[in-house]
Amino acid sequence: VLAVGEFTGGGLVMREQGLVAELRNGDFVIFSLGETTHFNLDYLGRRASLVMHTDGRFKTWKKDHNS
Repeated sequence: VLAVGEFTGGGLVMREQGLVAELRNGDFVIFSLGETTHFNLDYLGRRASLVMHTDGRFKTWKKDHNS
């Protein structure tokens, strides 16, 4: 997850780990989606979150390049 914008608040909560990541503009967080219930707290300002992921078969693709 990459947080961008001018904002305050909006911490990324990762429930199972008991963590709240207070992200700022340009901060990037990597975590296992399959093991993590996550959500954002309220924020003030303008914010966007860019979410990138790989599917569960990434290891297979890495091995044989999806052929």
